[in-house]
Amino acid sequence: HVRSRDGGDALPALHLQRDVHCSKSSTDLGIVHCKNVPFPALPRMVNQSKVFMLHMENTGLREIEPYFLQSTGMYRLKISGNHLTEIPDDAFTGLERSLWELILPQNDLVEIPSKSLRHLQKLRHLDLGYNHITHIQHDSFRGLEDSLQTLILRENCISQLMSHSFSGLLILETLDLSGNNLFEIDPNVFVDGMPRLTRLLLTDNILSEIPYDALGPLKSLRTLDISHNVIWSLSGNETYEIKASTKLNLDNLHLEYNHIEVLPPNSFKYFDTVNRTFFDGNPIHTLREDAFKPARIREIYMRYCGLTNISPVAFDSLVNSLQILDLSGNNLTKLHHKLFNNFDVLRVISMRDNKIKIQKPTETFNAVHYTLLKLDLSGDRNDPTNLQTLRNMTRMRNMRSLSISRLGSSSVGPEDFKDFGVELEDLQITRASLSGIQSHAFKHVRGLKRLDFSENGISSIENDAFHEIGHSLISLKMSHGYSGSALPAEPLRHLTSLQELDFSNNHISSMSDTSFHFLKNLRLLELHDNRIEQVLKGTFQGDIHSKLEEISLRFNHLTSISQHTFFDLEALRKLHLDDNKIDKIERRAFMNLDELEYLSLRGNKINNLADESFQNLPKLEILDMAFNQLPNFNFDYFDQVGTLSNLNVNVSHNQIRQLMYNSSWSGRNEHGGMYHSNIKILDLSHNNISIIHPGYFRPAEISLTHLHLGYNSLMNTTRDVFGNMPHLQWLDLSYNWIHELDFDAFKNTKQLQLVFFGHNYLSDIPQDIFKPVQGLRIVDFSHNHLRGLPDNLFYNGGMEKLDVSHNMMLKIPSSSLSSLAALTLCELHLSNNFISTIHSMDLSNKFRSLRYLDISYNYLLRIDDAVFATMPKLAVLDLSHNRDLKVMDKSFMGLENSLIKLGLENISLSTVPEIRLKYLREFRLGYNELPSIPQELAHNMSNLRMLDLSNNDLTNVPLMTQALPHLRRLMLSGNPITSLNNNSFDGVNEDLEMLDISNFRLHYFEYGCLDSLPHLRSLKLTAYSHLEHFNIPHLLRHHYNIRQLWIEAPQPFTRIVKKGSGPTQEMQTLQLGKPTDLQREMEGHLPSKLTNITFSGPQFTNLNERILRGMRSPYLYMQLFNTSLQALPPNFFKYMGRVRNISLDIRYHNRNLKKIPNPNTGAVPYLPNSVFLTDLKMSHTDLNCDCDLGWVEFWQRKRRQYICSSQTWTDTVFRTFMNSPCQVYGRHNCDEHDDDLRETRCENKGGQQLMEALKFDLECGWDNANCRE
Repeated sequence: HVRSRDGGDALPALHLQRDVHCSKSSTDLGIVHCKNVPFPALPRMVNQSKVFMLHMENTGLREIEPYFLQSTGMYRLKISGNHLTEIPDDAFTGLERSLWELILPQNDLVEIPSKSLRHLQKLRHLDLGYNHITHIQHDSFRGLEDSLQTLILRENCISQLMSHSFSGLLILETLDLSGNNLFEIDPNVFVDGMPRLTRLLLTDNILSEIPYDALGPLKSLRTLDISHNVIWSLSGNETYEIKASTKLNLDNLHLEYNHIEVLPPNSFKYFDTVNRTFFDGNPIHTLREDAFKPARIREIYMRYCGLTNISPVAFDSLVNSLQILDLSGNNLTKLHHKLFNNFDVLRVISMRDNKIKIQKPTETFNAVHYTLLKLDLSGDRNDPTNLQTLRNMTRMRNMRSLSISRLGSSSVGPEDFKDFGVELEDLQITRASLSGIQSHAFKHVRGLKRLDFSENGISSIENDAFHEIGHSLISLKMSHGYSGSALPAEPLRHLTSLQELDFSNNHISSMSDTSFHFLKNLRLLELHDNRIEQVLKGTFQGDIHSKLEEISLRFNHLTSISQHTFFDLEALRKLHLDDNKIDKIERRAFMNLDELEYLSLRGNKINNLADESFQNLPKLEILDMAFNQLPNFNFDYFDQVGTLSNLNVNVSHNQIRQLMYNSSWSGRNEHGGMYHSNIKILDLSHNNISIIHPGYFRPAEISLTHLHLGYNSLMNTTRDVFGNMPHLQWLDLSYNWIHELDFDAFKNTKQLQLVFFGHNYLSDIPQDIFKPVQGLRIVDFSHNHLRGLPDNLFYNGGMEKLDVSHNMMLKIPSSSLSSLAALTLCELHLSNNFISTIHSMDLSNKFRSLRYLDISYNYLLRIDDAVFATMPKLAVLDLSHNRDLKVMDKSFMGLENSLIKLGLENISLSTVPEIRLKYLREFRLGYNELPSIPQELAHNMSNLRMLDLSNNDLTNVPLMTQALPHLRRLMLSGNPITSLNNNSFDGVNEDLEMLDISNFRLHYFEYGCLDSLPHLRSLKLTAYSHLEHFNIPHLLRHHYNIRQLWIEAPQPFTRIVKKGSGPTQEMQTLQLGKPTDLQREMEGHLPSKLTNITFSGPQFTNLNERILRGMRSPYLYMQLFNTSLQALPPNFFKYMGRVRNISLDIRYHNRNLKKIPNPNTGAVPYLPNSVFLTDLKMSHTDLNCDCDLGWVEFWQRKRRQYICSSQTWTDTVFRTFMNSPCQVYGRHNCDEHDDDLRETRCENKGGQQLMEALKFDLECGWDNANCRE
């Protein structure tokens, strides 16, 4: 999306899909943001213009050309999620005095591009996270000493820091090294003392102690994050004395999710002041006396630790400093009445979700009468809190926030709050089984601003319940808390200051038209997940609701939207009406909504849209009507819609069979002017369109930039449909039945850049079809019936990517590209064709920019010497699956300086040719017949990082793997290797991160075989059930860094053994590799960082319910891949070790799987000792949709209530500083998830979408107790 420098929108011409904007303008580009748009090279127009910021996200970019950016004057460059393998030394020439921020995460960089950075005098922010950087040299950052303030190196492969690694970076403030493989930190790393370093992030490494010596010189350090390591003590190792003489003074000390089990007295001897200390998720069961001595600590967070016991004097050293104490989610049963005795400044206490019974309330809280501002005793296992007792014990006139669950009574009345003062602002009474709120309930707490009654069963709210707080209350939540069927309009009349109202996830079926007429300050209204049948006209009034910004009515039972329902609401920006039963929309249902940007009607049953249903919505950007039942689409639905924006209309997944215009604008209207639409992006994919009438698009011809027509039944492409769209840039016609293209189909469609014709029936392409098109870049003709392409088909320059894979091509189509077009081509996809030879003629000097060439799955017989030598930039070459290919020693001559990935799988190799490619990083040799790998290979490919030797004839781990100093990933699966002993991997690079040892035919196995690879992150292996005592946790007992485990089912094989001796000797065959349910193989504690487990293989027919009991990570991503499981055991999710959040993925080839038990063992997220599902992926599976699956609907509602809701004050007020991923879900992409359920089918309901079955057919309970089909 491009804005010119002065902030106004520049003329947007390049607008790309969904959230893809990319653009160019006549003069300066200003800000360019491209996301999910194919750009194998940087856009040419960038270097002819001034560009302030350039963002390229997931665009397939492969290189930054030297000098390309020199005249742009760029301030910020962000290239993420692309294929950059290196940065040329002169990439940023010309930006020495302008570039402030350089952000290059999620690429394929293997080293810090020091030389290219050296002259950037202004660079203050450098992000190289999520790459494959392994080492930091002492001069890596030379030249940045006077400018660099933020350095991000997270999620790389750094396993050690040399001393003086960051020397000279005197003004660096933030250093992020999280997610690497650091197991210790050299005491001299920071010895120069980085005088301004305030934040040091080391989370998610494998440090076993706090590196006090290294931290000593950092005098300004304020935040130290060493969470998610394997630290077992704060005191460090007693065997050698820590030299650090100075004590640390910190604002934040993050120690979450380490292995600390006990805090002995004087644990904090190396600290002076620590304002906030986080211990969440450590297995600390007991707090002893003086644990925090001698530090001064203001805030302590110790959530989800399994605490059972606190010494009454545990906090005594903190009586003058402690202000916040959060012990929620533990197993505490009592509080000693002297625990808080001498505190002077304690302001916040949270005991949420424990099992506490307060014995002597008066004495317990006596000391903190006047100081306590916030108290959280909620949780349905805490003892019922009687407000009377609370009052007696507190006289808490200063209390601002109170959260409780179980009350003595089932209704709330005025007496309950008698002794609280006007200071009380936040009141949360959840999970309290409340049934009523009495009149004047809040007359003693007239200052209430926020009120949350979620998770109750309130059936009656008396009319004057909120009488006294009408002027003060700004937020009222009653999500899953109200049991009435009508919205309680009368009590709401008093709330004239209310800004947020949330009655979601209840059983409300009706609301009167005056429900909100007194709520003149309302901004956000959440009513999703109810049973509301209609919104009466006049419910929302422009003169009253002038501040209303967002309305959510998703997942209700609305059946139609009548005229003027949403009318004149001047501030409304978002309107969610998705997943109702709406079948018709009347004329002017949506009218005069000046600020409306987003309108969703997705997943309804709309089959009738009146003309001008949408009138005067000038700023509408997204109109989503996908997954409805529209039989046609007319441009008449709109009148003055999207005039000031880039309107994106989605009508995919409807029932449109033909696109025909109706009479009202067949040409001109009565004033003689043509009707103009403003739609820029139109998605008509996944319909059943077979006919488009000539001229149908005429109203939108001037505006359309993107047109999606994939997954339809179109037969041809003609000029009178597509020939006159002067601004169209993106045309997708894939997955149709197109047999022919007209030669003049794009006659005046001259701005086309991306054309997708994949998965059609094209057998030839007209030679002149692209002649009129000036800027064609990306062309996809894959999966057609092409035998060749005409000469000079691509005539104009600028081609970047051509895909003709899965056709019947007989030769490389080099003559179809003119020299001009071939000169810029970056990617050529030719796999799955009938190409039998490559002539050096074919690749003659044309392809000077080609970086990616795929000729796999063809019929190549030989590769001549130096045939690729004319392609100086070729980095990726795949020749796999050419069964009879002869590769010569000199086949790759000329590629020594460019080739990075080479695929030679399944080409019947019995010896490896002597290939010299010193920069090669990835070499795939799987599925050949190699009995051994020559040692010289390592010398010729010394930079190799990934070597795939799977499915060859190797009988042991090849010695040459020991001579590869940079090896990171090694695949050996499916070789006839018979033994793994303690020396099998000796000498292999100890920084190896990924190893595949699955499908061996092991006779002999030793548990120490992986011990020489301490940094393994990912391991794929078979559950070798035939080996006695084979056990995976025991094999991994020393592997603290393992994150991913892929477990293959054992494959049956036979082994012949000799029996007896002498003349009686006989041969016996043994059947090995019997199926297993993994009970024995998975018994024991799994590594604490293991978060990703896949079970794979058709031999898995059932799994034992307790195989994940040894999990020690708080979250788990579990995948089933190509199994024969019919169901997961009913109690599978009850034995999950320490897992609290689970994501489940069953999308791939689990054909027999019909049932999944409810993974949620807690009714709401964040409960201790219970599991909550955060994500479920199961598209393209066929399940049994009955009440055993009914839990999905309830879980989805909870997910929308807790994880996807837009209203968050309850989190900010009552879940202070949650920094562990266990509690902060972030706003997941909740919509993606709904589509997953639409793509899951019900086998027993004729292939109906699971989403629809859940909404209207399956009426089951959370635990299918009250099941009625």
